[in-house]
Amino acid sequence: METLFQRICFISGGVITLCFGIWHLFVPSIHKWFYYIPDTPLELKNAITATNFFLSLSLILFGVLSLCSYHLFRTNTPVMRLICLLLVVLWTARLTYQIFIPQGLMIPYLRYYLLIMFIIPMVCFAISFISYWQKA
Repeated sequence: METLFQRICFISGGVITLCFGIWHLFVPSIHKWFYYIPDTPLELKNAITATNFFLSLSLILFGVLSLCSYHLFRTNTPVMRLICLLLVVLWTARLTYQIFIPQGLMIPYLRYYLLIMFIIPMVCFAISFISYWQKA
């Protein structure tokens, strides 16, 4: 039987992942990425746009997967533990990258906001994973 706190953590991590993916679809236009590289060949612009799109789509799908899997399984199953582990690895990798190669340096405090936004889902999924693992 899972606790309310574990449930809140897992769902919060999924919602944050989903929202981050949706938000990231609009990042290039919000921050005018191509303004900073005006003479970039079209092929490179297309590659940057495609990479951002597939990153966003991946985050959206991971968020949807986590929310759907929670409602489908709801119990401590190997599938739930695997999904939690994958999401912990994903957010830990992103957090580690932000620590060593920070993004958001051109906008004051953005790098710290991003750091916090990467810590929150990582901790949420880590709590759920540890809880599932202890009850396995």
